[in-house]
Amino acid sequence: MPPSAMLFPTQKRDPELYPHRHGLYFSFFNALNWQVAIGTPAVLFMQHLGADSFQVGLVFAWTFLLTPVQVLATAFLPHLGFKRLTLVGWSARGWCLVVPIGLAILAPRQPLPWMIYAMVTSSFLYSLSRAVGGAALTTWLYQLIPASISGRYWATDQILSAVAIVGSLLLYSLLFFIFPPYLVFFVQYSIAILGAWIANRQLRILPDVERPKLLSLEKIITETPRLITEPSLFRTYLWLSVPLFVTITPLAPFAAYYLKATAGLLAASIMLLTMLTYFGVIAANWLMRAHMDQHGAIPFFRLSYAFFGLIAAGWMLFLQSGGRWLIMLPFLFFLQGFASACWTSANLTYLCKIIPEQDRALPVSIH
Repeated sequence: MPPSAMLFPTQKRDPELYPHRHGLYFSFFNALNWQVAIGTPAVLFMQHLGADSFQVGLVFAWTFLLTPVQVLATAFLPHLGFKRLTLVGWSARGWCLVVPIGLAILAPRQPLPWMIYAMVTSSFLYSLSRAVGGAALTTWLYQLIPASISGRYWATDQILSAVAIVGSLLLYSLLFFIFPPYLVFFVQYSIAILGAWIANRQLRILPDVERPKLLSLEKIITETPRLITEPSLFRTYLWLSVPLFVTITPLAPFAAYYLKATAGLLAASIMLLTMLTYFGVIAANWLMRAHMDQHGAIPFFRLSYAFFGLIAAGWMLFLQSGGRWLIMLPFLFFLQGFASACWTSANLTYLCKIIPEQDRALPVSIH
């Protein structure tokens, strides 16, 4: 059996997932894009250009700072529909990576400040287009995927994304050992643009679904505060999620920044540690793929919070050692991936079950 048949669903091996395979293909190739654009490779490129911790943090913060744009963009759904709105966002963001490719071609020995500002601006535009597309994508897939297989679908989605990232990080690590950094940065951003193009083609194959008829800007402005503040299961779940986003999201970029700038690890070593994170993602989703639909999301939420507690304790010990206990890092990075995967797949499965099927777009964008 070819490796692709083991990764992707086939008519014979998984007939329930097979009709939705193009959504899974999209996740695989999309991971080649976003992991470079807002992942560890972006941190290393920013550092190579001389960016400080605030500028690196800003590149990652745009995704969350632009959440209001994602919420407001749902107003376009009655006019464009789910498929067209997703394609508008996802088609535009690949072009934002032309900027880092240009900087890699210039390969400056002494980077100039405008280069860092160009990267910050391109990441802003990337996150802006992502916010527009993100207003429709998850809700669109919720309506395409039957509830009976949603847990298995989202776990498979995460596995394929992680496999794509592990393979690319292995390649980038090897290239950093062999070639000059700017050549490697050029290769990784070129692969990211190729991934965006193929992912976009997979989205075009997916069928559209019925547009929401009543979702005006006025309704969004009045309904958003109500969803956030009025007692409901959605509000409880939303505010339970906020502390996790605030405390865990900065961990990956600032860990990479600290290990490069303070602990002195090589870029290739940081890539390999990041790869262990995605081995953790694969392990967790392999477990959830077999059990999520039977046991529900709650046990995996609990497991993720327990592991995040261990991760926090582990990083505190590592920092107390002055960064000398490097032997802890593989464990921490793997556990980070495992815990994050438990939460992400559980979230995607649980969220669609606590909001009305006919009125999902706005709550999903808020969350």
